[in-house]
Amino acid sequence: MKYAVIGPGAIGSIIYYILEDKRDAILITKPYQLKILKEKGLKIKEFNKAVRTIRNVNVTSSFPKLKEVDVIFLCVKSTDTREVAEKIKGNVKKSALIISLQNGVRNTDILSKITGITSIPGVVTFNATLNEIGEVLLTMKGNIYLQNNKEFEYILNDIREIFNSNSIKIKLVDDIISLAWSKLVINLQNAITAITGQTIRQSLIDPISRKIIYHTLEEGIKVVEKKGVKLGFSFVLNPKLLLFLLRLPTFFIRFGVRLMRIESDAKSSMLQSILRGKQTEVEFLNGEIDKLARNMGLKAPINRELVQIVKEMERKKEHRFVSPLELAVALGIN
Repeated sequence: MKYAVIGPGAIGSIIYYILEDKRDAILITKPYQLKILKEKGLKIKEFNKAVRTIRNVNVTSSFPKLKEVDVIFLCVKSTDTREVAEKIKGNVKKSALIISLQNGVRNTDILSKITGITSIPGVVTFNATLNEIGEVLLTMKGNIYLQNNKEFEYILNDIREIFNSNSIKIKLVDDIISLAWSKLVINLQNAITAITGQTIRQSLIDPISRKIIYHTLEEGIKVVEKKGVKLGFSFVLNPKLLLFLLRLPTFFIRFGVRLMRIESDAKSSMLQSILRGKQTEVEFLNGEIDKLARNMGLKAPINRELVQIVKEMERKKEHRFVSPLELAVALGIN
């Protein structure tokens, strides 16, 4: 079985790091990223463990190399899905499987339509920070949930065997859509960290940020449930449980953060994008809620305003963060 990982970001680097130790794997990147990885290798720091360096990264920027591959892990931003799908098209075996480990709920439909290849969604619950190309810090433990698929059962079993010997485990589920929506709702908080510049830990401990997160998620839950989606059957990906926890005193939040082993410098993917001057996925997260609400004749003013603020930050390419209090005032949260 041969694997490919597209995208050398935080998630893609971790996936490649695990795969290459057990199987034949290739990492597909942009040309400038390829040059860096060829020169420096790939360094992964996992919690209290020593840094592991992969010096000879099997890396290419040639999409025709996918013709040799059985499984593709797609780990690019949702903003890049269509462009990458066009590059995959015609360069992959018809029997191959694409696994999307991306934020949002529309990627697999786009991938299957453009490539003609079976694509299944995956939901990632661990967090990793890309310090720079070729240097990644695993900042929060978690699992990868994949959609059960009888046709590709032998592949999914092989993937589970590879990962389950590592700190990140594979969980196969029958209702990945509910999990994907649950993660989307939880990830609505990413926009808040992108605007305030706070780490995940800081945003959870700060009472004002926590209040903003609460109202943002509450709005998202109402919209998604109105659509008829069942949320929160997983303990880890349970937006309603998170709402309850967000209302606890700060003392309990601090204890919970330590229990979850969230590293002090763990940053949301959206904040990482802002810091690097890149386009964020805000339209695929908070924007998805706003769009869904409008389609159903509802309103999602908090999420809509968050989209506007983040898009303005993208446009200006600046790191001028605002305080949680300023953000709360701008959102009309008292």
